[in-house]
Amino acid sequence: MFKIIALVKRKSGMSLQEFIDYYESTHAKLGEKYYSTCAERYARRYLHLMAPVTEPQSGGAESEFDVVTELWFTDRQIFEKVMAEHPEALVEIAEDEENFQERSKTQMFTVEEHDSECGDRSLPYFKVLAMVKRKSGMSLQEFINYYESKHAKLGEEFFGTNAARYARRYLHPMIPDIEPQTGIIEATFDVLTELWFKDSESFEKALAEHPDSATRIAKDEENFQDRSKTQMFILEEYESKVGPS
Repeated sequence: MFKIIALVKRKSGMSLQEFIDYYESTHAKLGEKYYSTCAERYARRYLHLMAPVTEPQSGGAESEFDVVTELWFTDRQIFEKVMAEHPEALVEIAEDEENFQERSKTQMFTVEEHDSECGDRSLPYFKVLAMVKRKSGMSLQEFINYYESKHAKLGEEFFGTNAARYARRYLHPMIPDIEPQTGIIEATFDVLTELWFKDSESFEKALAEHPDSATRIAKDEENFQDRSKTQMFILEEYESKVGPS
């Protein structure tokens, strides 16, 4: 499966709820119109900051992005074929994005997924998402290698008995990544780490009952993450019916 993720920011002056309402009532319908016969899945994951969000006009910082939009295709060739054969789709979608998105801030990625075996995923869950940036001077591949060989093992040790799912989605920019030393801005984040719990109480209970694990995880993060850039969210998910029934 070939998967694309877009990190999208709402237009200045628009509330998160207004952004969600417009996306679901209008823009998602355009996506369904064009993706229904070619994509396997089309989902929007709206990001609610775990720390209260502060609107820009108040002088405080808010989240870098407001939604993770995900598209799954059988393979890359189908995606590229659809884009080539339907340029009108790109034009219509881009025109509507001007109504509610800050398009200059959109970042597009292909995804490399690593998923740990945890609990039952058959029920609706309370989902937590962390957007994480690698440490300065570390390549994306070095970051992935460290996360999967070391840090993910700590996560599995801690979350294996508490979480229903623990996954890492590494972001490969659709425009080649540029290292910071060149003076050109690179991708804002390198991985979306996702955790599923039965409910919010289960999440809070896990953190309260295992402070030693949280301390060990935070200490190891210093080895490969720029922890000052990490943002934590609760997900509000919407998914369209596309692809095979």
